[in-house]
Amino acid sequence: MTSFNDGGYLYTVQSPTTVVCETFTSTPGQNIDIPGIATDGPDAYLVVEVASNAFSDAKFNGVTVIRLGDNIQIIGQNAFSGCSSATQVIFQNVTILPYIYDTATFSQTAAPIALYNGSVTNVNAVPNNSGTNLPL
Repeated sequence: MTSFNDGGYLYTVQSPTTVVCETFTSTPGQNIDIPGIATDGPDAYLVVEVASNAFSDAKFNGVTVIRLGDNIQIIGQNAFSGCSSATQVIFQNVTILPYIYDTATFSQTAAPIALYNGSVTNVNAVPNNSGTNLPL
């Protein structure tokens, strides 16, 4: 599989039009902002997945806000388990909540619930910080 860096994030090409966000390649600041589109030279890809354990390393302890782009469809197991200081998880302009692999994905964050910026038309549940699902 082909991988590339864009905007400080490492992506793996999943198909001719989609990529998976694998991790942040630089020293993280207070925000994780995963875009809806990543580019590799002239090629643009939809960012449709956050890999399992993508942000599980302790170096992400200082992250307070997690923003996910509008094309995210899957959030892998323990994707943000290293973000123990996160107080907000924001899905930007989503119409369908991404598939979240397990309740441990956000279980280490301080965020009690995800926030939505835009119109959400199909939401089943999101995990809270106790590892259980909260219906919206």
